[in-house]
Amino acid sequence: MFTVVRVAVTAAMLVFVVSPASVAQKEAAARGEGCLGCHKSIEVINYKMALAWGADKKCEVCHYGQPSAATELEAHVGLIANPGDLRVIERTCGKCHSDYGEIQKLTVEGVDNHVGKVVRSLMATAAGEIAGTRYLWNQQSTRSGIFGVRAVSDLDRNQPEGAVARLQELPPASNSDPDSLLRGACLRCHLWTEDKQTPGIYRPAGCSACHVLYEKDGLSRSADTTVPKDEPGHPAYHVITTKVPTSQCLWCHNDGGGRVGLSYVGLAVTASALSPQQVPQPAPQNAYGASLMHVRPDIHYRRGMDCIDCHDTLDLHGDGNMYSHQEYQVGIRCETCHGSSTRPPSFRTERGNLLRNVEVEQGQPLLRTKLYRERHLIPLLYDGQNDSSALPDIWHKGHERLECYACHSASVPQCYVCHMVRDDRQMSPVDWGVGMGEQQAVRPSTGSWIGRKLFQLWDDAVLGINRRGRVAPFTPGGQAVLDHIDHEGEEVKRNHTFTTAAGLYGFSMSPVQPHTVDTESRTCSSCHSSPKALGLGTEGFVDPKRFGLPFSFPPDKLIDGEGARIQDSAREGVRPFTSEELTLVFKSETCIDCHQTPPEHTAVAPEPSASPRAADRLHHKAIQEMLHVQEEE
Repeated sequence: MFTVVRVAVTAAMLVFVVSPASVAQKEAAARGEGCLGCHKSIEVINYKMALAWGADKKCEVCHYGQPSAATELEAHVGLIANPGDLRVIERTCGKCHSDYGEIQKLTVEGVDNHVGKVVRSLMATAAGEIAGTRYLWNQQSTRSGIFGVRAVSDLDRNQPEGAVARLQELPPASNSDPDSLLRGACLRCHLWTEDKQTPGIYRPAGCSACHVLYEKDGLSRSADTTVPKDEPGHPAYHVITTKVPTSQCLWCHNDGGGRVGLSYVGLAVTASALSPQQVPQPAPQNAYGASLMHVRPDIHYRRGMDCIDCHDTLDLHGDGNMYSHQEYQVGIRCETCHGSSTRPPSFRTERGNLLRNVEVEQGQPLLRTKLYRERHLIPLLYDGQNDSSALPDIWHKGHERLECYACHSASVPQCYVCHMVRDDRQMSPVDWGVGMGEQQAVRPSTGSWIGRKLFQLWDDAVLGINRRGRVAPFTPGGQAVLDHIDHEGEEVKRNHTFTTAAGLYGFSMSPVQPHTVDTESRTCSSCHSSPKALGLGTEGFVDPKRFGLPFSFPPDKLIDGEGARIQDSAREGVRPFTSEELTLVFKSETCIDCHQTPPEHTAVAPEPSASPRAADRLHHKAIQEMLHVQEEE
């Protein structure tokens, strides 16, 4: 009897051992849906992809894994959580968006091989940020790109202006101060890394950085019940989109590059060590890892336009060339849509790419926004028949040399002097050159970095000459003063400033499109009567010696009284005004006090007796009167 019982128990035990696998197999068979058996109610990843090749059912095409497995653990073997990561896109996005596509070879807006172009774009290489930092810190003698976050070569043997044939991988942090700074602190925003560590920022790597949307709190709103709703770091929805809102761009474009993303939506950084906070509106907020205040947004943003309404696929994905700086990759210009005082708009970028969201209806150009399909009438300066250079806002032909935004930009964010401390006794938590993402664990970087911005301003910009030979706003960047502590705790550098290969201070003042455009322009005196605007600096702005800084000029000063250049720039072909140009500006400033309208636009008919000699006598008398009034005061 006892034996029989033992046999029965053993049989029961055997049945129990086999049962879980059988149940799991039955569950897998019952669901018959692979991944969707667990990820119920998940959103369709993209309806075009679903119609083209069944992306809504074939999760494994992008995510890999084991869709027929019986358990979660088995199903996730080989899983790619972020198929958009550049480390894996040749096996994922490249199946459609490349010139070797296994499924299809897509052409979007007339452009193919997006994968090949993206990995060579500035958002992937960070070549501009790397070249600018290393040049200003005298680690390379050229402003052109030598290094990227990854080694990469051009797609062909043709390099247009501003492009290079190849980029080497950025040297290790131990190589130099700028390499350590870039890896340990600055290179947070490029497509080879995600960033879910910086407070207020949740951004994946690669293609997903733009095309998979995240909320500010990093929480999922997906109907997928397997995704936790209280754990930050998840996409808002399981959706790939080309309708990328400005809020997505701000995950990266909130620092560096003149902070154009923040400025565009009407935000400015307030915190700095020595300057008082300037708060036009009492509504400060903390976001994007910074203390911010509200300012007036760009007119295009106020009218309902997003970044992608101006910047086309080549501006963003690149054209396959590896450019050293963004002004070469970005092709959109004000004249593209608005024309100039003498020419109608072409609605083509500087590289000739047609804007596909502009249409002409009954002779009127209209822009259709890409997110909400709203139509906006595009104001034109030149209608094809009349020279509009006589319009009051255009003034006179002397202003044809100005970029539109030289006058039509409101105040510009300006960050003067950054006191940097490198301490080799500690490690930076993340080597941002290596980055984080698929199959890449976090790797620390040699040396910790602390930066303290000394002066933050929201003010009228300094002006100079950009690479197009036009007057443009300039903004400071990379005005570094360095302390360096070595492994033994010895201070090897103290309040150190760098001298560039050009023999200038390694302080950068570079052209910027501030993205603070408004219908109102700067006043005449804010340029013609402003030493700061002309690059001569603001007297009394700051006394460097008082704060122990190793230079003697105001940090917004580009040239000395003799017209000699003081500060360098990280950009090729840019410069401050020459002494001859300053002389012309100051001459016209004398006339502006009285002549609020240029003489060629004055509608008063000359008197028959008027003559140059009579005009000279009139000016002489007016000057005497002004001097007499000043003496009495």
